[in-house]
Amino acid sequence: MRRNLKIITKAVDDKIMLLDPGNGEMRILNEVAGIIWKMLGEKKSAEKIASKISESYTVSRKKALIEVKLFIDRYIKDGVLLPSKRLQ
Repeated sequence: MRRNLKIITKAVDDKIMLLDPGNGEMRILNEVAGIIWKMLGEKKSAEKIASKISESYTVSRKKALIEVKLFIDRYIKDGVLLPSKRLQ
């Protein structure tokens, strides 16, 4: 997956704000969601993101991976993230 480049990203204090100019919808990410967003922008895999979260917070890698995948699925559904282009 990859970020939708139409989404405007702004860091405010310890949160990240996402604005979709197409529909005016704004999302405010908490600290953990912000880490996921940043690492997705660096093209890190869900597994690497989960490892980072489990190292930084008191959560198992398995639970972190579930949460990362839920984040990705939800944001793909909402158009904030786009599915990766597949080679044919």
